[in-house]
Amino acid sequence: MVPNGARSAAATPTRARSDPGGRIRGVTAGRAAVGAVWALVALGTAGIVALLPGDRSLSWLALVLGLGVVAGMAAQLVVGEQRGFVVRLSAAAAGSAVLVAVGALTVLAGA
Repeated sequence: MVPNGARSAAATPTRARSDPGGRIRGVTAGRAAVGAVWALVALGTAGIVALLPGDRSLSWLALVLGLGVVAGMAAQLVVGEQRGFVVRLSAAAAGSAVLVAVGALTVLAGA
């Protein structure tokens, strides 16, 4: 007999060790979307830092940050998972800000 409020081991759902879809265990679509946004922002930041002179690159880095936040919102809306939406969106925006800040510091150090 199971105590009141407790679940039996047979009723507890378990996760399969191997995912038939080929996904990495523990990586949800929402987390993958955050990583994709970070990758796009990193590529945009690296491209701007490498290709534009110092006086022009800071304004373009601001544009990359704004686009990164918008891309983060769009990616999370496409995923459509309600639970953890604000946390994932905050992670995408904060990670984008850190990546752009590193790019800006690189530009300022080279100037």
